[in-house]
Amino acid sequence: MIGTLLRADLRALSRRTWLRAALALGPVAVVLIVVTALGADEPERADAYARGFVALFLLGGLGLALTLGAPALRSEAQSGAFALLHSAGASRADLAVSRILGRGVALASVLAIWAVAAQIGSAAIGEGVRSDLATHALAAGLTALLVMLAAVVAGTILGPVAAGAAGAIFFITAQGITNLKAAADVNLIGSGEQFIDAAWWSFPRAVTSPLADDLARRDVGGAAVNRFELNGAEAVVPSAGVDTWLWVIAWCGLLSLVAYYGFRRRGF
Repeated sequence: MIGTLLRADLRALSRRTWLRAALALGPVAVVLIVVTALGADEPERADAYARGFVALFLLGGLGLALTLGAPALRSEAQSGAFALLHSAGASRADLAVSRILGRGVALASVLAIWAVAAQIGSAAIGEGVRSDLATHALAAGLTALLVMLAAVVAGTILGPVAAGAAGAIFFITAQGITNLKAAADVNLIGSGEQFIDAAWWSFPRAVTSPLADDLARRDVGGAAVNRFELNGAEAVVPSAGVDTWLWVIAWCGLLSLVAYYGFRRRGF
């Protein structure tokens, strides 16, 4: 039953105009990034392209995650669509699992198409296929999945707009903890380090790629990378270690379970 519901959900999503527009956004944005990069001097071309790519996955990925996650459960439940499926034999568990999986598959599919378009764009400016672009797509995609699931959880009790806002706040919090930890590691924070360490091992984090780290350290990444000033000194968020990747994956699993049980406890 879950497989049938998942296929039906993906077919319904594929007919949504906004999702088709999001799918096209990546290739269109890549064309614009290529044009911008070709207009830069030869030594700066690769950095200009990478800077645009990072911005695309930050803004576009988060926007897509919130749009997919916020209305995933509550809006359909209120419309009566879930009640109709439930009367046809689908359990609440089947509906919750298929809906969460469907949103995750849609997010991953769109971002994968954007990543492929980005590699084609990289070849177009003479850089060829770049592994750092692929790694960044994975890092940004995992962060986007985390935010999407946070919005799904919020959507079990809030309307879509409020759930989207909650998801955005969740991302800001995760990124803020990541930034503070980076500052603490280079001794830019004094007596509050123990509280930052506690938050680091209690709350979600954002996943920083080696590409974003490199752009930030050379100060060529623009506003899309994590280079910030604290107490009069500059700090850079380093690329995420294995512990952060596993921690964020664990948080994605936890949020999925919370969304699952939250939906099962609510009526249609």
